[in-house]
Amino acid sequence: MDASDEPERWCLQMYNKIASAPGDLTGLNVLEVGSGRGGGSSYTKRYLHPAKMTGLDYSSKAVDFCQEKHAKNVPGLTYLQGNAEDLPFGNDEFDVVINVESSHCYGHFDKFLSEVYRVLKPGGQFSWVDIRKPDALPGVEKEFAKSGFTELKSEDVTKNVVAAMSKSGENRLKLIQRRVPKFAQPIFHSFAGVEGTQPYKELTNREVVYTHKLLKKASD
Repeated sequence: MDASDEPERWCLQMYNKIASAPGDLTGLNVLEVGSGRGGGSSYTKRYLHPAKMTGLDYSSKAVDFCQEKHAKNVPGLTYLQGNAEDLPFGNDEFDVVINVESSHCYGHFDKFLSEVYRVLKPGGQFSWVDIRKPDALPGVEKEFAKSGFTELKSEDVTKNVVAAMSKSGENRLKLIQRRVPKFAQPIFHSFAGVEGTQPYKELTNREVVYTHKLLKKASD
């Protein structure tokens, strides 16, 4: 791993698990929906070697940041602004779609799943991970069952996420202390999931859980 990636090693290893779940990405066309600040898409392109990696996010500011921070130095990596429920791509365009920790923010999860199915090539795979309250999981399972995807794997990865958060917490604290004014640091601690914060406690107590699913679109 490059020295610049070392501070986020534990989080990136978790990301590696999700992005590599479909198998070898070499030479494939990969889309991340909900790419945020772009580190995951950048990691995927640099270490897993798809021919083309596209990160899509609803925030134009995030996309501008990613284009400047990541894309200009990584051939084959690009970021676009777009809506997860109305993906700006043609049918059967991508070999793999990944979605990490963002679908709980979408207004219509069923529309998102339908769009992912549409833009995947026949036989393409979808690797999804997100948080939900335990009592919301039956509804999530119902939406996946109606989506047309074949489920290849479903697993609870909450323990993995808590372990990654614990091991990366010190580096995140130092980064926040260096770059964020003191009055705003508690907000950033919570956002980063630092040990002792409410998000960390909720995961540890299983008030919310992380679920990873690997799914496949039907082949023609």
